[in-house]
Amino acid sequence: MGVVATTVALLGTGGYGRIHLDRLAGLVDRGRVELVAVADPAGPSDLVPAGTPVHADLEALLGEHTPEVVIVSTPIHTHAPLAIRAMEAGADVYVEKPPAAGTGPFEQMREAAARAGRSCQVGFQSYGSLGLARVGELIAEGAIGSLQRFEARGMWLRTTGYYQRSPWAGRRRDGEVVVADGVTTNPLSHSVSAALHLAGLDRVDRIGRITTELYHAHPIEADDTSFIRVDPVAEDGVPVLAALTVCAPEHEVATVTAVGTEGRIVFHYTEDVVHLLGPDGEARSTEQTGRIDLFENLLDHRDDPTVELLSPLERSSGFTAVLQAILDAPEPRPLPDAAVEWVGEQEKSHPVLEGIGDWSRAALADGGGYAAAGAPWASTEAVTVHDLSA
Repeated sequence: MGVVATTVALLGTGGYGRIHLDRLAGLVDRGRVELVAVADPAGPSDLVPAGTPVHADLEALLGEHTPEVVIVSTPIHTHAPLAIRAMEAGADVYVEKPPAAGTGPFEQMREAAARAGRSCQVGFQSYGSLGLARVGELIAEGAIGSLQRFEARGMWLRTTGYYQRSPWAGRRRDGEVVVADGVTTNPLSHSVSAALHLAGLDRVDRIGRITTELYHAHPIEADDTSFIRVDPVAEDGVPVLAALTVCAPEHEVATVTAVGTEGRIVFHYTEDVVHLLGPDGEARSTEQTGRIDLFENLLDHRDDPTVELLSPLERSSGFTAVLQAILDAPEPRPLPDAAVEWVGEQEKSHPVLEGIGDWSRAALADGGGYAAAGAPWASTEAVTVHDLSA
């Protein structure tokens, strides 16, 4: 008897929804899934297979279909309500990152999953990388001596057009609606989530304190350049430090680094590459690891519950605490005009923050952030300490 295809519905066909449509096409060809419907108020993408029913919203879709799995690939602030409704309707859910725009909606999702007895996988794709386990093995083997900290470093650029692509782009809030679309919570969120996972801080009850230092050069509400420090409750734990920007002169590969007394392990999480460096930075080894697709992992878990989810909702509680700390902090501080050079024209223009590469390295090495490291454009007024253990 052949394997019965899992029925799937996709919410959101533009943006990252296009990636999901492409991956679903391969799974359909293999007989693993059946795409029964999509929903998007803007109408279908040109990648939606001919004949697939297209609905304006989830309610309309559920009125005609009963999918076994729903993929939520929509704006951040809609993740929680859509995921909750889908689970209440009896579907397992794959929700894009971040899972919710705050700890309140996150808890509502967790409660809804428990009530409905449904699974919820979060699209932090680095959690599917075998490089995460390899970093852990090297640390356990003593390859870098005594572990001191984890560093997340992201030097990306985003154009004016990026923040003009949708009404919610770059927003912290839209009236009463929490949006939470900053550099830490969206484009470079994978850096933070992977570092938290490696440090054992991906669950909120393991976090003692979160320090935020938030800035922006783009004319947006949210942060586009940030330093984040996450300290553990456990005395024998190590902190996670993150220096992130979309105001770099050029796009660099984002990294998560384990820093030890006798070397470093640099994990290129988008490429599944693990570099082992000696105490003087000399290369000792480079390994290319594989990756498990998180959506297929959810399908495998449905078929066999002994297969554990790689990115279950609970594992995002630590990241959601960081997101909430950013929302609770004062509005990001505007960077001085003198420190920012605008490059390009019109929608392709983008800001370049003076010395951001060097100051990010200094902020991570200091452990206290940009202002503590002496960046001339930084200010201690941008620093907020959030005590979760109080």
